[in-house]
Amino acid sequence: MGIVNRLGLEKSVILLAAVVSFVTAFLANISVALPLIARELAMSNIVQNWVATIFLLAIAALSIPLGKLTSKYGLNRSLFIGIIVTMIGVIISCFSFSSELLLFSRVIQGIGTAFINVASMALIVSAVPPETRGQALGLNIAGVYIGLSSAPVIGGIVIYYLGWQSIFYCMLPFLLFSAYLCYSLKDEWTMYDGEIDKLG
Repeated sequence: MGIVNRLGLEKSVILLAAVVSFVTAFLANISVALPLIARELAMSNIVQNWVATIFLLAIAALSIPLGKLTSKYGLNRSLFIGIIVTMIGVIISCFSFSSELLLFSRVIQGIGTAFINVASMALIVSAVPPETRGQALGLNIAGVYIGLSSAPVIGGIVIYYLGWQSIFYCMLPFLLFSAYLCYSLKDEWTMYDGEIDKLG
């Protein structure tokens, strides 16, 4: 019996959204690792700042266009794509041997996170009934702030013992679980049936 059958559709969607929100928030707050990354990869202060900033820029640039795309082509499908893309970015970060490769991996993570941020919130709105939707959205936001607040603590500990790459390694189990849970959701939700305005 799969996890969705055990938990039910509503709880599975809420759990999925909370976990991916935790992961993306954690990845947004890797400042504790930046000094060590900068030292090992011989980064200037400017490049060091870009490691954090370029991730956020990718999210900001893509969130609006992806909002329409995910609504049209399927929220669960879009969320699964976002999880896989983020996972690829995280794996590249784990094996980055230069500042350029690390920056590239952060862009990939930002692209995946943009998919996740847009699709996860819309998925809650679509799949969770109105009477429990407020609680579901609250748990989703809780996942965000747990990720933001735990990143310096958890990151500091794992970096001390395992190196800066571990701040990315430790997110892989959460991403793998999320991918499995998302794949297990056989339902699909769309919120828009019109044509995409290619000019914006």
